[in-house]
Amino acid sequence: MSRAGEFAHLNPKPFNLVLLARMIGFVWWLLGALIIFRWSDQLYGKKAGYFGVTLWSFCPIVLGYEQLATPELPSAVASLAAVYAFRGYLLLPTWNRTLVVGQLLGVALLTDFTSLALLVIFVFLSFVSQSRRADYRSLPFRLHNQVLHSVLSIGLALLVVNMGYGFNHSGSTLGTFGFPNRVPAGFHGTWLGRVIVPLPAEYVKGLVRRWHEWARPPLIDGEDKWPVEVGGRSPSTVGGDFPFSIQAILFGCLILAARRQPGSPPLAEALTLWVPLLTFLAMSTRMVAALPPASGTLLATPFAIIITSKITQCYSSRRQIVRWLAFGLSVWCLGDCVKSTHDRFFSPNRTTRFRQDLVRQGRKLGLAVPEPRTSVGSGSEERGLLYRTFTESEGDQVDYALYVPESYRGDRPFPLLLFLHGWGDRRNSPTDRMYAEVGLPFTLKYQSIDFLVLCPQGLSGSWQADGDDARRALELLAAVQKQYRVDPKRISLTGLSSGGSGAWDLAAQNPNVWAAIVPVASSCDPNQASLLKQTPCWCFHNRYDKSSPVQEPREMIERLRKLGGSPLFTEFSDTNHNAGERAFVLPELFDWLSRQRLP
Repeated sequence: MSRAGEFAHLNPKPFNLVLLARMIGFVWWLLGALIIFRWSDQLYGKKAGYFGVTLWSFCPIVLGYEQLATPELPSAVASLAAVYAFRGYLLLPTWNRTLVVGQLLGVALLTDFTSLALLVIFVFLSFVSQSRRADYRSLPFRLHNQVLHSVLSIGLALLVVNMGYGFNHSGSTLGTFGFPNRVPAGFHGTWLGRVIVPLPAEYVKGLVRRWHEWARPPLIDGEDKWPVEVGGRSPSTVGGDFPFSIQAILFGCLILAARRQPGSPPLAEALTLWVPLLTFLAMSTRMVAALPPASGTLLATPFAIIITSKITQCYSSRRQIVRWLAFGLSVWCLGDCVKSTHDRFFSPNRTTRFRQDLVRQGRKLGLAVPEPRTSVGSGSEERGLLYRTFTESEGDQVDYALYVPESYRGDRPFPLLLFLHGWGDRRNSPTDRMYAEVGLPFTLKYQSIDFLVLCPQGLSGSWQADGDDARRALELLAAVQKQYRVDPKRISLTGLSSGGSGAWDLAAQNPNVWAAIVPVASSCDPNQASLLKQTPCWCFHNRYDKSSPVQEPREMIERLRKLGGSPLFTEFSDTNHNAGERAFVLPELFDWLSRQRLP
């Protein structure tokens, strides 16, 4: 974020540059649409081409990445272009087509490291293509030519990659690349260190760093039918980002392809679509975990759309029922894409999160942002996020924020959620309100929930059960219970960072107080698992959190399950310490909390 601020300071019109960078995504989208139209047209006719472009235009995952200045969409389109060119080469293996394949493969390798999978895909497709040809007398000649073609295309791809990086230390030995300390390359002093690499140094270092990330241990499953967002899905849910209609049509097309009905494309032709589709989806499974789930689905999407466009062939069927069924499936598919797009980008939860991100980034960049209205009404009728002061038993005054929902009238007991902030948000001055600017309090400025939420300000930033901040928080909780109508069996505890660590400890020392706990981005003591096995828990963490490594909460969850507990564990695939930004905007979290109560 400091780099973003420097960028905004050095460039008089930073938003114009960002807009220009995002417009490149539209160029890549347009290129993808042209390839999908041409490929679908060649296989199934003009109607299939138009239908494929329409699906590409409304597919939610494509629209989600088109608006971003990131390499995911360029990688998907470049991979599609490379496979399309290779398909043409398999149909007619000439030197000119070899040159085209090499150039497009190089562009794909420039966009993202995951395009290296194309090398494996091309080898497999070449083997299938050669094995399907009946003239075995010319096999040695064909293999000789194919080896020469492969050397030329790979050499040209390497040239394109080197040109993209300005030949940065290309041709150096592996041991001289200077890998980061956190990447255990182990090349120095070995024969690998003397290997000459025909690739730029920065490209190789990035590839090794990515490989190191892929080698991380597998993630823990979630429960209670809640999907865990991780660096890999189970094989049964690997296509989960596709609209359900596309999944159903793909399944039907797979069955038809396996039966090899008359009029179907040749096997090698069908495999040029199915092999990349299944390969990219397999790379996002938990067993491989080479891609985040959404990235794997995006790479597979153009191939899935071309396969789905096969349904338009049924429009010309002699049977009227088949024509109407195909038309109905087409309408369902398009409607499902539109609905998924609306749910993904225009749901209240997404809109709330967008406003939060906009305000947060604006503040970090030093821009003027509008402040939300924090309360309505006056006196006892006030609603919203209220700022108050509490005098505890030893005479110290501490600030706190109390969220009172619009639906609170005092005519029925309300559930209460106690939120403990992180160490960096402790009080540094009498007017410091950082404790109410992060995590759950920040969310409540833009999102309503049917809970009373108590957010005390800590003086030390530590919330251990035997500390002063924890004692003040419990005293404040008792005072709020006297002032508001709180359901004593529905008081839950959550915390962020050191507040999450305090939530574990407070719950272990006072298990009969809390209906549930929600530790976020926390460290913990797994030896306390026996004290927490009866307390409902939903833990959130980022997989690559360096401030609070994920190993401790993983071990705590595993021990709780072995002791008979049923904790939930959601592990995001992010690299930083901000799991609260994603956890506290989930409506499913508050639905789950509303169902928890003490016996």
